[in-house]
Amino acid sequence: MPPKKKSKFDENENNNNRLLKYGYVSNYGLPLPVEILLVIFGKYLGNDRNTLTICCRTSRSLFNVVSPILYRRIGISPYQKRDSRLDLSLEKLSNFSSSSMMTPTRNKSNINSKSRKSKLLKFATHLRIDAHDPLTMLNHSKIYDFPNLKVLTLCLTINNQGPTLHTQTFSTFNLQATNQRKSDNKQCSLLNNILIKANHGNGIEKLIIDGSNMTNIIGYPQGFPSRIYDTIRELTFICPSINYLPEPLFGGFPDFNNSPLKKVNWIFYTENKSCSWKLGRIPLNVDITDNDFVQPNIPQYQYNRDLGKFIDELWSFSNFILQFPATIQINIVNSGKIQPQVLNLLPMQVQFQSIFSPEEIERAEEESTQDHFANQIKQHMIQIVQTKSNFSNQNSGNSRQQWYIMAFAGNSQKGQLEPEAIVEERWKNINWTGMKDYLENNYWEGELEPKEVEAWLT
Repeated sequence: MPPKKKSKFDENENNNNRLLKYGYVSNYGLPLPVEILLVIFGKYLGNDRNTLTICCRTSRSLFNVVSPILYRRIGISPYQKRDSRLDLSLEKLSNFSSSSMMTPTRNKSNINSKSRKSKLLKFATHLRIDAHDPLTMLNHSKIYDFPNLKVLTLCLTINNQGPTLHTQTFSTFNLQATNQRKSDNKQCSLLNNILIKANHGNGIEKLIIDGSNMTNIIGYPQGFPSRIYDTIRELTFICPSINYLPEPLFGGFPDFNNSPLKKVNWIFYTENKSCSWKLGRIPLNVDITDNDFVQPNIPQYQYNRDLGKFIDELWSFSNFILQFPATIQINIVNSGKIQPQVLNLLPMQVQFQSIFSPEEIERAEEESTQDHFANQIKQHMIQIVQTKSNFSNQNSGNSRQQWYIMAFAGNSQKGQLEPEAIVEERWKNINWTGMKDYLENNYWEGELEPKEVEAWLT
């Protein structure tokens, strides 16, 4: 029998046992046994960090119990409410002053404080980094060391070039003043140093890219270091609805044939089960007030609505799936919540609202949308493989064009297969699932907040 998958409760229980084993906490001066307090405080981690922070300040005994739980998840963000460095005013995780988070302080005499910070960082297993202005982070990342980091979440923003970790482009920087090499001018120094230190251990096992985009799917958004995919075993892309579209683009992913990657998740994110996923309708590089933007004899709202349909996205997403070897499991989650108009479908409420109940219509519409989207992706994959195959036959002397042979376990005979057979082999390891089923059967730590999960499961 396959080994039983660890539940979220099992993971928390293991963390608590590890704290007790190494003697980080004791029963001295506590109203309840440590084992009970660890379970109670663990419930607050995802919902109420403020309560845990207050407990940390109450007494040294409670600090020893709560701080390992509080700093199991750490957030680095330019927004105070999402930044863990301000959870404890006396135990900040960086040398940044409270008046300006991104301004380094001059006082370096508190050795005990640094020692406590280093101890707290050892508890971190999940780190979230929000999109930020890179100027505020340059050369201030030496203080971050997460030796036990396992899950890394990157919350991206978007500009006309696509998703990005940086809210400004490096083209405006004075590279000489910051001593940055031109070859590294698009990498986030903060993230790069975190990865270097994490790789001294076993490395990061799960990478979550929150803010992915269907129109622009690239392997290295601005700010991503070249080593970011080296050690990961699970890769999750969270794709929310957006109003504005970047330039259509795909590519730049590394070769995953020899990587430890085992699982890829693509989540069409919606807030809850009653929301639908929509594609943006307004290009980021087009001024909607420009008369040239609106075609003659077509109302502007109608033209914008037509832009909200999949065109380039089907090609980009099909190429995305083909980037991964057939041995890697791919979960495509919540595609049934894609708005039917995005796929050029007529909503079922219009066709059958007088025959079936709203619940039956909603369930049937999700299944129909998911099946239709899956079929479109499969047909595009076949066309892509056929096109690459024809081009490769014309350039048989160039081994770089044999990508579709190497993409499937390296068997040279598979290069002789028909495109349908190649796609079918990849298709066997693709799982199309709803959000609720995914959350009930997978470890979602770092992908969604507990409140978001609760909205789906209730």
